[in-house]
Amino acid sequence: MVYWSSQDCVLEFSRLPVSEPLKASSQIPERADVVILGGGPAGTATALSLVGHGADVVLMERSSYEETRVGETFPPSIQPVLARLDLWEDFLAAGYVPSRGVRCIWGSEQPYEQSFMFNPYGNGWHVDRRAFDASLARAAEKRGVCLRHGDRLLACERDSGAGWILHFVSNNTRFKIRARFIVDGTGRASAVAGRLGSVRTLQDHLVGVVGFFQGKTTDTKAEEYTLIEAARDGWWYSAPLPGNRLVVAYMTDADLCARDAMRDLSHWSARLCSARHTQERSAAFLLDGDIRVVPAYSSRVDPFYGRGWLAAGDAAITTDPLSGDGVFRALLQGIRAADAILSEPSADESAFLLYARRIDEEFERYLQNLDAYYGRETRWVESAFWARRHARSQQRGRSTDNAKDSDHSVTAS
Repeated sequence: MVYWSSQDCVLEFSRLPVSEPLKASSQIPERADVVILGGGPAGTATALSLVGHGADVVLMERSSYEETRVGETFPPSIQPVLARLDLWEDFLAAGYVPSRGVRCIWGSEQPYEQSFMFNPYGNGWHVDRRAFDASLARAAEKRGVCLRHGDRLLACERDSGAGWILHFVSNNTRFKIRARFIVDGTGRASAVAGRLGSVRTLQDHLVGVVGFFQGKTTDTKAEEYTLIEAARDGWWYSAPLPGNRLVVAYMTDADLCARDAMRDLSHWSARLCSARHTQERSAAFLLDGDIRVVPAYSSRVDPFYGRGWLAAGDAAITTDPLSGDGVFRALLQGIRAADAILSEPSADESAFLLYARRIDEEFERYLQNLDAYYGRETRWVESAFWARRHARSQQRGRSTDNAKDSDHSVTAS
């Protein structure tokens, strides 16, 4: 299920230090049941689920979780997913900032609020994504997953028997691992799926232009809610971070970002001043460091799986930050991916068909919800940013109607 509601239109950026640096395993196993490429939420959730059923798993992560990671504020519904992975208590112990709800300026200048007060799972969370991702990997390693860092995939080829031979390089040393199954958890890069013939289709070209702010004093604190503010050529997002910090992101299309020179700090700051509610919120903070541009487009690969491999998380689909479901979706897909892999020895492809069908259905519902939410904002219909989204909604509506007519004619015949 895609987690969607208007109170979940959030994303999160964090660059706080990881308290306990991860160390790469010195072991280079010759064989594994499953090799997972990518140590983000989808990859680690798959690893945790597989190792819990006795599988021999190798998790390959290019980084040591030292760099800034883009993610989102977690919705309250993250609780049962983390509980299923036996991670909920550890998550609570990390001391992340609660998210009480969302304040929106969307469709009119009048703000409206949606609180998590009555959600059965309580509040959401503003999360340090580097620390969160590292904690998932650390949990996987403690449970028996072979965790490696810094290895680069060179090639994957079919083994003469069943499975794969994966070729890597690490510190100028080449090595290979034989595996029965591969999971692509490499995010938007889709490093395995792309090599094996999958094609990524983009729905838009959304990017986020992000700045981090530090409170002017140690007493400066942002209210524990997410702020979404629509603007003429995009929309603004802001949310608190641990350590008296605030993250602010301007979401727009890549060509509009270039046209308006939004990578330049002075242009970004001038545009921030025109977003009244976001500017007022950030007035008690000072910009800390450079701004950065990150991809935020909606996309999917096709196919999601093949003989001996599948894609999960952003390697399968990517979503607009308005959906608020990135990490939730990735964790859930990781669990489902493990279920399909564990069914694979039966030689029954139905588990993989179910896995792919769920992603297809979720992505279609996501696009419908996205169109509906963008359709609520009609103040700048002449703006390229909004005109594109309204036109996409109309085109998708016509395509859906045509598909229904086609299905009806086939049924009638």
